[in-house]
Amino acid sequence: MASAQVALATTTLGSAASTVTFSSIPATYRDLRLVIQGSLSAGSNYFKLNFNGDGGANYNYVFMRGDGTSATSGSSSNDVSIYQTPSSIGSGVNTMITADIFDYGQTDKHKSTLTRSHSDGVYVWAIAGRWASTSAITSVAVAAYSGNLNSGTVISLYGIVSA
Repeated sequence: MASAQVALATTTLGSAASTVTFSSIPATYRDLRLVIQGSLSAGSNYFKLNFNGDGGANYNYVFMRGDGTSATSGSSSNDVSIYQTPSSIGSGVNTMITADIFDYGQTDKHKSTLTRSHSDGVYVWAIAGRWASTSAITSVAVAAYSGNLNSGTVISLYGIVSA
């Protein structure tokens, strides 16, 4: 089955920001794709995702990562976000993240995500996540775990149409 990607919004940070939120997301697509290209300020090691302003313990995820020499994996349950790379690599490292959010408009199931990411010269990650809510996703927030998203970070949101 073929699919197409429709650009919904793009934000390029002209200065550091703690959070970028895409809101009023129309329920007219099958899935969403979030693409993040950028880095974090000093003291912040993780990008994080939240849906519909929910900061409660409603997120679960499993991850695996490798650096070409070793691999690790882990999980988290009842968390307040779905955390994304880079993890313990320091600030200013350029990171590319693609997060697919499946069936975001459905109200009869929890929402699942699949994220692939890499950080320059450091790690490659894969993260499967779940938001334990049957609410349709109408907003997506991207933030730094602590600190800020650096100036120059580009975040784009796409709707995925299945043919």
